[in-house]
This record gives sequence, structure tokens and C-alpha cells, in this order.
Amino acid sequence: MIEFKLTFSETVKKLREELNLTQELLAQNLKVIFLTVNKWENNKTNRFVVLVVTS
Repeated sequence: MIEFKLTFSETVKKLREELNLTQELLAQNLKVIFLTVNKWENNKTNRFVVLVVTS
């Protein structure tokens, strides 16, 4: 069995595109700056990310 795993950057981009969001809109929704999302997607950061989901 072949198992494919996405990197964090691939996962962020894939989910953002599935939600039809720009990097700017995703950043606004997550309360981070655009540059943060850009760095996540371009694998320019190695920091751990903790997201708290609230309703």
C-alpha cells in the first residue's frame, strides 16, 4: 500500500484553495498577517503552529 502525506505547506495551500480563499482572506480569518500564510505555503518557516478554533 502506498501512502502519500502532504507537507504542512502543501496542506495549508490545498485547504485554502478548497475554501476558495486568497492568502489575504485566510490570514484575516486566522487573525494572522498575510506574510505568515505566505511563509507557511512557501515552506519558509519551521515554527510550530497552534490554532485555536472558536465559534
